[in-house]
Formats: sequence, structure tokens, C-alpha cells
Amino acid sequence: LAEILLSFALALARRETGKRFGVPMMAGEGGEDVEARFCVLGMGKLGAEELSYHSDLDIIFLYSGAGETAPLPGQDPAGFRKVSNHEFFAKVAQRLISILTTVTREGYVYHLDTRLRPSGNAGPLVSSLAAFERYHEQSAKLWERQALLRCRFVAGDREFGKQMEEIVSRFIFDRPLPPDAPVEIHRLRKRMERELGKERPDRRNLKVGRGGIVDVEFAVQYLQLVHGPENRSLRSRSTLKALYEHYRANVLSRDDFAAMDEGYRFLRALEISLRLSHDDSIEQFDPSRLPPDQQDRYRRETETIRRIYLKILGLTE
Repeated sequence: LAEILLSFALALARRETGKRFGVPMMAGEGGEDVEARFCVLGMGKLGAEELSYHSDLDIIFLYSGAGETAPLPGQDPAGFRKVSNHEFFAKVAQRLISILTTVTREGYVYHLDTRLRPSGNAGPLVSSLAAFERYHEQSAKLWERQALLRCRFVAGDREFGKQMEEIVSRFIFDRPLPPDAPVEIHRLRKRMERELGKERPDRRNLKVGRGGIVDVEFAVQYLQLVHGPENRSLRSRSTLKALYEHYRANVLSRDDFAAMDEGYRFLRALEISLRLSHDDSIEQFDPSRLPPDQQDRYRRETETIRRIYLKILGLTE
């Protein structure tokens, strides 16, 4: 559903933007003028096809190359204004965001999050293919490489989007992993736990708290960065599928796989229940408000998840 709505919003945004600014053109491989291409990449839960109730959509906007717009066939020259391809696609992205996030009497469609783009909020809303490649070759941090494990084409030019998936795969798997990767991953994990989780006895965080959903995701993503270059079957964007494939490949023991699989499913089910009951994207909750058996299970599952997470990274707390 999210991908269908993204596609409709993109088509509407392109049509509205084109009425004023025409069609973006660039030089083709043979020097001829061709229409520049544009796609939306899904990240996070959207890219992994793991959306829950009230999930935000993490997205990145990309276009194929520099150039300028030209009038549409039959377009009134007086109503046309030439702009760079970057400006054109920035307007398209801004309009798409407005379509999906504007609150009306019926509510809004989705919250969108574009912070996983190159340079985050400090970077431009849209990136050219060349700028995207340059950033990830020269400047991207390990956590950004990790985030790309869930990158997937979700809207726009399918051929260009699939090309981007192949480029992203090379960024992830064709370079050696830094020797301090486990330490860096755990440093980010602890920072999330400290700054976003802010847990105390009467307030736990399902997602970024100790032993939470992100523990499982980070453990799986670390295994993918280590073993994915040699085994393509381990590259699944889905956390649960990737867990299973690592067990099948004898990377994870039966006991560790079963414990992580069960714990992750429990936490995601609890997340859905809380979001439905509160009609909000809730992550924090008071465990004492759960039934006693669920309180015990929450403690047990999160302790087990954290223990296996540290074991996989080869670290201790």
C-alpha cells in the first residue's frame, strides 16, 4: 500500500511540476538529449517490507544526471520556466512530501523521513547519481553502509531504481569491513539506547532500549556485512529471513537463531499491540501495565537478545 501511494503521489507531483517547468533533460551516452530519470528508494522498515501500524516511511530521492528542463510538447512558452534538473527534482520531492504529509480533515497519509540521504538533514533533499556515488565512496560512515542493507526501489523509474539497487549492493559488499566494525556498531547502539531510549524502570523502549528490536537488527546486519560478500543468500533485507538464512548457512547456532527469532517476533507483536491501542507510533511503555506473565517474558526476551547480540559482535558490556 505504501509503495502504491508513493507512486501515485510521485505521478501527481511530476505532473504538477512539469506544467510550469517542463521536462528534465540530460546528455545521453551518445551525446543526445534524453529525459533524466528519477526514483525513490525505500530504507528502514519500508525497504525491508516490515512496516507496522503508524510506521514512518524512510526514503531517499535520486535522479540520473545534471541538465536543464525543456518545454513539454505544446507547452506555452510564456508559462514555461527553465530550471536545473536538481531544482526540478527538488520541487518534485517537496511536492510529493506535501501530498503525503499534509494534515486534512481525514488525517494524513504517511509521515516521511528523509534523514538517511547523503549528509542527512545537512545535505540536499535530492541527489544525483554521481553525487550519491561520490558520497558513499568517499564520505559515508559505517552506519550509513549498514543502513543501505535495507535499501530497495519503491517508486519512480523502475530501470533506474534497479540500477541503483545494484550500485548500493556494491557499496555494501565490495569493500572490506573495518577491523573495528563491531566496536563502532556497538558505540552507535549504546548512543541510541542512551539518547533515544532513555529507559528507567517505569519506561522501557521496545525499539531502541536494551535488548530491543534494534539489538536484533544490528546483530543481523553485522553478520550480513561479515558474511554477505561471500554468500548472496545472506543479503535479505528482511530481518527474520536474514536470521533464518544465517542459521541455514551454519553462521548462527540453532539455539541462538531460535531465541532471536522468537524474541524479535514477540517484540514486534507487542509493538503492534501498543500502537493499535494508542493509535500512535508508540515505542515507550510502562512494563508494569502488562499482565504479569508478559512482564516476565519481556524481561526474559530482552535479556536473551542482548546476550546473543553481544556474542555475535564478540563484545562484552
